Amino acid sequence: MLKLKIKRLQILVFFLLLSSAAIGLPALTAEEIPTSGDLVVKAWQAKGTKDFDATLKYTQQCIDLYTAEAEKQQASLKTLPKKRAEIESVQVLNDVGTAYFIQAEAFRDIKKENTQAVKLFKTVLLKFCFAQAWDPRGWFWSVSKASRESILKINPKEELPTPCPGTEEQGAAPACKVSQLPTKIVLYDAGKEDFVDYAKYGEFQNVGTKDYKYVVKDQEGLSQAVGEGIYPNTTSVRWDPEFKKAQKEKRLECPHWDFVHSPDLEAAFLKWALAPEPQGVKLFYTGLILERSGLIKQAIKCYYAIVVHFPGSYGWTYWHTPWSVGQAAIAKINYLLRNNPNFGYKLSAAEIKIINGFDNDISNDIVVTNPGKFVKIGLFEKLKPKTSLEKPVLKRALGKGKVRLVQYETGDWQLLVNDAPYIIKGVTYAPTKVGQSPDEGTMGNWMEEDFNNNGKADGPYDAFVDRNKNNKQDNDEPNVGDFLLMHEMGVNTIRLYHHPLKVKKEILRDLYENYGIMTVMGDFLGKYAIGSGASWNPGTDYNNEEQKKKMVESVTNMVMEFKDEPYILFWLLGNENVYGYACNADKEPEAFFKFANEVAQTIKALDPEHPVAICSGDILFMDKFGKFSPDVDMFGTNAYRGDYGFGSLWQQAKEYIGRPVFITEFGCPAYAEGKTADEAEYLQSLYHRGSWEDIENNMSFAGGAGNAIGGFVFEWLDEWWKGYEPGRHDTKGLWVGPFPDGYMHEEWLGVSGQGDGKLSPFLRQLRKAYFEYKRMWK
Repeated sequence: MLKLKIKRLQILVFFLLLSSAAIGLPALTAEEIPTSGDLVVKAWQAKGTKDFDATLKYTQQCIDLYTAEAEKQQASLKTLPKKRAEIESVQVLNDVGTAYFIQAEAFRDIKKENTQAVKLFKTVLLKFCFAQAWDPRGWFWSVSKASRESILKINPKEELPTPCPGTEEQGAAPACKVSQLPTKIVLYDAGKEDFVDYAKYGEFQNVGTKDYKYVVKDQEGLSQAVGEGIYPNTTSVRWDPEFKKAQKEKRLECPHWDFVHSPDLEAAFLKWALAPEPQGVKLFYTGLILERSGLIKQAIKCYYAIVVHFPGSYGWTYWHTPWSVGQAAIAKINYLLRNNPNFGYKLSAAEIKIINGFDNDISNDIVVTNPGKFVKIGLFEKLKPKTSLEKPVLKRALGKGKVRLVQYETGDWQLLVNDAPYIIKGVTYAPTKVGQSPDEGTMGNWMEEDFNNNGKADGPYDAFVDRNKNNKQDNDEPNVGDFLLMHEMGVNTIRLYHHPLKVKKEILRDLYENYGIMTVMGDFLGKYAIGSGASWNPGTDYNNEEQKKKMVESVTNMVMEFKDEPYILFWLLGNENVYGYACNADKEPEAFFKFANEVAQTIKALDPEHPVAICSGDILFMDKFGKFSPDVDMFGTNAYRGDYGFGSLWQQAKEYIGRPVFITEFGCPAYAEGKTADEAEYLQSLYHRGSWEDIENNMSFAGGAGNAIGGFVFEWLDEWWKGYEPGRHDTKGLWVGPFPDGYMHEEWLGVSGQGDGKLSPFLRQLRKAYFEYKRMWK
């Protein structure tokens, strides 16, 4: 199939060469024919600078060169591709559809010719409806959905064609309408034991090895102990009167995945208890539904059944990366027991290791399991302090300046600033005015923006708190500024990159001197092709010596410019480069981490005063980082795992890296479909509380892995541009994930909001998560 596509393109290029010669134009060689991807990148760039002629040139060139192939790829599809490999297999279709979309936006936004814009948007709907575009923030978006939205924004009464399969708007009526009846689960058979003693019903064999298994010897007894819906009790749910009632009322008609976030928890439980999914996945989602219904002990039984029976089970994330269900189940149990101390139990010694589990290939994974056991906690253990009163013995130190890292004989790590322990209580600070967007080339620099012309940066110094949320500045709501609000929240660090926007040193000095907040300064190290000189497509190549030289120059310039500033905490390299996207770290992780190590050595030669960290993506290629980047002092990673925290990440880092760990991004939207604003804020705050408590429990001398040194909340303020309409606070979910309604709502991640947007960039509505951190951090 690939050879056939290449052949078609070769024929197309051949005719283009002939036709250019026939009309008297200089003949182009095959090497000079630009790819559809290159043309789209240039078109986005031209539109961002509002250069209409260049935008039209590049989009039309893409359309003229590649429409024939795009039409063939469109005809080959019956529904919208979902997996990344499937999406990328029709890249020409994606690019031509995107070219029409960009051209339509240019007519709308630059030329103000809405009639022509609508005509071009409709071309996407009619001819290229399966086209998808890549967002540099990490996901694909449907070009036809965006075109449909754009048309309706111009003319809400415009007649539109029926959406192609799979491209319907999120929130539109699904093919099957899942029950919205609010219910709680009433169990017919709750089981005879709250914390099941599995040793009574079977035998644990080869514990702590790859050959672990649990052999059931009394299935009837175990089924009675666990209760309905929990393996091996797979039948009694059918005798549940609620099951017969739900069947009669036709509340179980839809596919089980539609029930994950349904308010009809009874129906959701019954549907998932009988779902045709692998047992591990089925038990995990059944446990989530039991949790939501307040049946915490029953949920714990669900999760522990995974650990005992199916420790190696896995699912797939939206990004098509493997997800260890067993490891997540252990984390869930620990989270629930931590938040319900009245149960009087802890899960002791449970661990699931996945050897070779740091890539996307599950075929070579080896699962080593110790299911542990539930142990009663006595009063003495509840009351005894976590931290030892004995003075720890120093084992080694990294760094020689005022910012150092130290490890003790216990294996625990601490970050020290002026010899005092420093916990990173960080936030990503990027206050963006409503209506601005990097996609449209209108993103401003918060350090320079002064819309009220008082000589001060707006966000840092002039923001005010809209306490009564009436979207006005009342007399008792003075301008206080974000810096003061962050200080009062307990923030001590922000994360910032020295490019592409200019950094004003005087603002960061003031942030440090008057508010006690330090800065982690970063370089993207070629991510998004920034600093490498590479084009977006194919992006930065970590084997290209010329590009590597440019990136070293970029980092060198950063270090030389800022190394003597008192507010610098440490240096940060990259931003989840391992996921790829305008760089090849996903395909060449060894080359990337070796280069990162070379850069760390360069930094230390220039500045021995500050440590160096990396910003990775969850645990992807963590083993390769440990092996090939020994001179990078800290492992930072972006991780969005759920309200229970970060699971086995800390222990894995301890074993494979042996250096301090911090979370460079974590967060949760303050919007959830089907929830009130107040409910969604509360769920956001619970997510943040669970995440921070997990970080805290893995800090030095806290009883966990002992390698956590803090983290960065993502983020301070909602950014309205991430759903493509920067003047509208979009509620659409951009990708599926472990969030309150199952979707990431990128425009709602702030611990503060901007209200209705009319008083942006000044108005702040502080959310429950803000006050949760104020409680935890102060």
